Amino acid sequence: MDEPDSRSFMNYPFLVNGGAQAFFTDFRYFFSEDELRFLRHAPERFVEMGNIPWFDHHAFEQVRQHSAPSPLELSLRVSHDRERDQDGRYRYEMLEPVIGELKLANISTQRVMVDRNKLISGDLGVVIQREGDTEARIHQPYLRYCMNPEPQVLEPGEALYEQIVLSSGLGGWQIAEPGTYRVYAALRRPPAER
Repeated sequence: MDEPDSRSFMNYPFLVNGGAQAFFTDFRYFFSEDELRFLRHAPERFVEMGNIPWFDHHAFEQVRQHSAPSPLELSLRVSHDRERDQDGRYRYEMLEPVIGELKLANISTQRVMVDRNKLISGDLGVVIQREGDTEARIHQPYLRYCMNPEPQVLEPGEALYEQIVLSSGLGGWQIAEPGTYRVYAALRRPPAER
């Protein structure tokens, strides 16, 4: 459905002109007429909840494209001391630990206040998908932290860093089978930044 201004269950509030506030001002807890028609007449596999794997057609890239610009940029890379192959990919042996490095950088020209613990908080989401698999897995780290915010000023060009074990977590082995993997990371921004 291509209804970017629809105030329905099937639309994202940030897609509506005026953002989330405009969306929820007029939201009436209904589906649009086109959505109802689709739900009534589309093949069952397209309509049944949970029949399409999570993350299929719902990538972080789509959210990033429709989000307001941020002075902060999140990046994730694997250990920088490892050599890349001729295709520019990092290679690991079977069940070798894959450690990622998260970087939250101030890409603006202004000082930015951030929580020093942001990269280990529940605001971080990491998804791992093996190329060719239809399903992606949400990474659940072994440790969860419960901390008070620790405000820190990031000057322009400064960054926070944190390591993350990507190869395994509470859900078991995330990177174990031979193949190429894609890893996506996103941080939830405070409501004031959206």
